[in-house]
Amino acid sequence: MKPSIFLTLFAFLLAGAAHAQTTASTVMSGGDTANTATGKTLSTYTIAVVRDGASPVFTEQAAIVEQELRGLIRGKTAIRFKQSATFDAQWDPEGADEALQAALADTEVDAVLLQGLLVMQAATQADSPLPKPVVGSWLQEPEMINLLLDEMGRSTVPNLNVVVAGHTVREDLKDFVGLVDFAKLYVLVDAAYGDSVAFIQDYLNEVETAVPAELVVVDMGDSAQAVLDQLPGNARAVYLFPPLQMDETARKALIAGINARGIPSFAYLGEPAVRNGVLAGSMPDVRLQLARRQALNFQRVMSGDKPESLPSRIRIEPKLYLNALTAQQIGYDIAFETAAGAEVLFENEIEIGDPIELIGAIDQALRYNFEYLSRQQDTQVSYEDKRMALSPLLPQISAVTAYNQVDAGTVYASGGATPKVAANVGVRISQIIYSDKRLANFRIAGQNYQAATLQEEVTRLDIIQDTSLAYINYLSARAVERIARDNLAVTRRNVELARIREEVGTGGREEVYRFEAAEASDRAQVSDAQAAVEQALVALNQMLGEDLSKRWIPRDLALDSPHFRDVVDTASGLIGTRADYERFRLFSLQYGVSRSPEVGAYDRLIQGQELSLDQKERSFYIPEVAANFNYTNTFHQSSEYNPLLYPDDDAWLVTVEAELPIFEGGRRVFDVIRQRSVVRGLQYTRDLTRQLVQQRILNAIYSLAASRSNIEYSQVAADRANRNLDIVTEKYRQGMVNNIDLIDAQNEAFTQRQNETLAVYGFLQFLVSYMRSISFYEFYADAAQRDAWIRQTEAFINREPGMAYPAGGASSMQ
Repeated sequence: MKPSIFLTLFAFLLAGAAHAQTTASTVMSGGDTANTATGKTLSTYTIAVVRDGASPVFTEQAAIVEQELRGLIRGKTAIRFKQSATFDAQWDPEGADEALQAALADTEVDAVLLQGLLVMQAATQADSPLPKPVVGSWLQEPEMINLLLDEMGRSTVPNLNVVVAGHTVREDLKDFVGLVDFAKLYVLVDAAYGDSVAFIQDYLNEVETAVPAELVVVDMGDSAQAVLDQLPGNARAVYLFPPLQMDETARKALIAGINARGIPSFAYLGEPAVRNGVLAGSMPDVRLQLARRQALNFQRVMSGDKPESLPSRIRIEPKLYLNALTAQQIGYDIAFETAAGAEVLFENEIEIGDPIELIGAIDQALRYNFEYLSRQQDTQVSYEDKRMALSPLLPQISAVTAYNQVDAGTVYASGGATPKVAANVGVRISQIIYSDKRLANFRIAGQNYQAATLQEEVTRLDIIQDTSLAYINYLSARAVERIARDNLAVTRRNVELARIREEVGTGGREEVYRFEAAEASDRAQVSDAQAAVEQALVALNQMLGEDLSKRWIPRDLALDSPHFRDVVDTASGLIGTRADYERFRLFSLQYGVSRSPEVGAYDRLIQGQELSLDQKERSFYIPEVAANFNYTNTFHQSSEYNPLLYPDDDAWLVTVEAELPIFEGGRRVFDVIRQRSVVRGLQYTRDLTRQLVQQRILNAIYSLAASRSNIEYSQVAADRANRNLDIVTEKYRQGMVNNIDLIDAQNEAFTQRQNETLAVYGFLQFLVSYMRSISFYEFYADAAQRDAWIRQTEAFINREPGMAYPAGGASSMQ
């Protein structure tokens, strides 16, 4: 195995899929620069950028270093980053020393910034001492570039300072082996570094023993497809070094191509690469930390310190990073044990389940909700009770048959007229001519059925409300979880800032501990938020009559959602003044009570019981009249005493009778008194129900008005808290405030953003409650019904005469 093949496994500078927002500075002209603020001429400090070759990564990295250095100098000195074709090695190992020497020989250059393995090795292996300060950065162990450090972590090469992190490929590969079972590992590395580290054979041998797999190096250039073409169809694992020569589009295409083939990948760059789509990595994003350390070292060199006297090591605390979206794409199942010890990115963006929106959820609830299905059966029972109450008023027909045998004495006494044995068959018909009680029962059953229909409407309206609230609560819980995850991400960035401050000496280890404690607390908040999402999902599924573990991808709702637009716009336009608000309140009361199925149901029950009371009062003087017809045919009879004497085989009887009870011990009097109390009790309950409906309407209006204002206040508070967090974060990064100020600012921003989200969804929930209180759901009504509501509202506000409002009852319900 050639040492050159393994170069890229163990020697890499800071690079990668950098996503810095700044761009490289343009080359400035030489000489001094005038300070327009003070009128004084500033001295110019020129830094030559010496790099292995053209690379978007190097460009972005240099821009960050320059930005950090300018922030540290604060205009006291004019900073110039000089870039020249002579400072570029053109990705040629033989040209690295020439590029470095060209920068050192340039009379304008005061110091050198190294970018790349080739020029960094040229600096460590220079034949003559470096005449000017040279600063670079390196993520690998210093031995990988033949850089020797003393016990204090300082360079032993005069005039050279290379900031190192000591992250090793050996550590990465051990983590990768723990994630994926593979027999062959494809290592993707820039081709230009092929023959640069022949001196690290011993280190390579150690890595070979640590990785029980064959290592295959794949060269990278500026083309993603060229790299993908080198990967065989049976590739099962890829280790990715930063593709320095690729632009952002090519880097994304490379990662997308690897994922499209379902190949698990592990990136040397760690977290930044994982965020860009690589499956896993173990190094945190330390690019800013490295750039700031280089800038600080340049600042100290400008102050007269020797580069080799400056600290070179930075602290890195590796942790496993996993991309949940990539894992889903390639079919990799993240084990619970792995996820517990790792940071799983984009976990909240994984959508598993069927799509669902508000109206669809309500439709399903009205089909499958067990409470509503049970109520529908109650209505069906009441309907059958009504039909059963009618049946006694219709003809009653019965078929009868009988077998009779009498004793001999009776036969003898009748002279043979009574047969000893007789068998007959016949029919009995009866018809109520008039029964005040039965007629009243039928009419009462009809009123009870109407009341049951209205009670079913109450349940339907409640199911719509409860389903809507459960749906909105599910949206709210998901939003709160996203905010909690975002807050955790902010805390993790602050942990890195605290570590940078510790490294540069502007902060202590206690700040790191404080933010690490905050990170643990935020992880607990995320866990609580996840539990709340699952609980909200269970509640939604219960309303839908679904399997409680069913997963849904809900469509979000907003203030401008068409589901609520008419009610919101109409109400907002009609309560602009106190007088309009009062009229809108009165309209809501009248409209809601007139359509209330709860009140309508009690009206029907009262009407039914009043019918019963009237009947009981009439029972003292109205008889019950009925007619009966009986026909029998005797088809067998015998007599021992007079076999020749037979009665007529056929017999019939018609009767008409009227019955009026005279005295029943006072029962009817007591029954009348009791029924009057039943009616009065229902009337009181109906009045209480009307009062409760009015209370619900008023509470909904007041809550709705307060919630609408709360949205505006919470939006302002969240905006100001986020702006404050940005300012305090920047000041903390510059060492102008302490960690307590940043923690307070972050907590305030998190709280206010959470309040803003809860205010929006809370308003929607209050809006649903208002619609329920007036028994009108805009989002579940057709266009004609919505237009009718708007017209009735405006008519009431404008005092238009002649406008009728629907009475409470099933016919008026939506």
